[in-house]
Amino acid sequence: MRVLLDTNIIIYREDRAHDNYSIGHLFRWLNKLKFDKIVHPFSIDELQKYKDEYKKEEMDIKLDSYNKLMSIKEPDHDFLLKLNNFSNKGNDIVDNYLLYEVTLGRVDILITEDNKMHSKARVLGISDRVYTINAFLSKVSIEFPNLVEYKVLSVKKEIIGNIDHTNSFFDSFRENYSEFDEWILKKCDEEAYVSYGDNVILGFLFLKIENQDEIDREIVPILPKGKKLKIRSFKVESSGFRLGERFMYIIFDNALANKVDFIYVTLFDNKKELETLISLLKKWGFEEHGYKDTPNGKEIVLVKNTIMYNFTKNPRYNYPLINRNQHKFILPISSRYHTKLFPDAILTTEKAENIIKDEPQQYAIQKVYISWAKSYFPNVNPGDIILIYRMDSSDYKNYKSALTSICILQEVIKTFKNHEDFLQHCENRSVFSRFELDTFWSNNKNNLAVIKLLYFKTLNKKVILNELRSLGVVDQFSGPRTFHQLSEKEFENILQISQTVI
Repeated sequence: MRVLLDTNIIIYREDRAHDNYSIGHLFRWLNKLKFDKIVHPFSIDELQKYKDEYKKEEMDIKLDSYNKLMSIKEPDHDFLLKLNNFSNKGNDIVDNYLLYEVTLGRVDILITEDNKMHSKARVLGISDRVYTINAFLSKVSIEFPNLVEYKVLSVKKEIIGNIDHTNSFFDSFRENYSEFDEWILKKCDEEAYVSYGDNVILGFLFLKIENQDEIDREIVPILPKGKKLKIRSFKVESSGFRLGERFMYIIFDNALANKVDFIYVTLFDNKKELETLISLLKKWGFEEHGYKDTPNGKEIVLVKNTIMYNFTKNPRYNYPLINRNQHKFILPISSRYHTKLFPDAILTTEKAENIIKDEPQQYAIQKVYISWAKSYFPNVNPGDIILIYRMDSSDYKNYKSALTSICILQEVIKTFKNHEDFLQHCENRSVFSRFELDTFWSNNKNNLAVIKLLYFKTLNKKVILNELRSLGVVDQFSGPRTFHQLSEKEFENILQISQTVI
């Protein structure tokens, strides 16, 4: 696969004066998949225009690590005719040369953060081969689900052989399974998800995809036919965070990415330390299927369906399934709180170290936000699809005000018995401090509403305010209000522009 990188991608990668959160993740994927990183000669010319001789020399050295196109093709008349409505001066000329390489098929795809180039790609009919960084990351995560990584919070993918399995964290596994040490040594080259805190292991998750032909005949009754995600090992220490939910999200995300029919786990139900885990699994729709006899004793088998939506159950039970027939709304959230509540939806212009901290609401699938205008709400219902809008009043160019992610509405609570009842609904899933919650109650308790959401996924490409205006979703001189309802056509247009499939 030949990947042509726009000038801005090289700058983000190689110039220390620029900072882009996703760029390292992009290059890890390119290296992991052994894709050819191609640079156009005109991009090299642009990058060599540094006035600072030291920086120019430094950039020249770094450019040696890329493959340079050895020939230049000049855009023909028909190609340029399609771009008549665009400028053809300065940087636009270089942009056209890069897009022409994609049109000719001399490169497979182009990665750029330039919005105008994406507009041109749509006109040229090649938008399926021109990607933003995040759209490309989403594409390869779907196509290569076994390589999925999680770039925020303290959960990461790790080779099992690099994890100290003699750590006391694994003592409970040794107590329950006499063969544990021998078994995990044989898994040394496989990958698992692990969470560390102050160099202490806080959580461990080991998954396996099983095809329809893999049947465990020791399970009674035998599991139904279908592609399965097996939870091999799962443990979370009680850390005061919603770390268990973070691991649950990873389980569900892997299930969706691999398009499995169901998820299952076998575990002992007579062990005190597993009661919390069993309760967590059942809370998210796992049900008892049967049992499995093992040399270490009898285990229960819990199974969760991931293909059939159960309309008699609540959204949390059905998660990660989504009901496309529900109403769709936009929920604006201030930039001050947005990424603290939805860390996976971080903008490329935001610095993760300034936002991502070990706070409970960041780990939770269930999110709580508070509105001060409950009287203006339309008729919203559990299961409705909510598009999260990052609202930035300081963003005069409207690049940082954007739709970022999709949630499922769990419930809206508009009445409270008292102050304590209000606080209890917020729990530690809210982005607001206790002081802020107390202030809200004191100043505006009659208009407060607690909005409970289930985080579903981040949009592959953020949809900025100007694009919403172009679509006619909002007026030219305003932004979306709380629970701004979308038509089906508007919702589909947003999915298309954001390059997101649900």
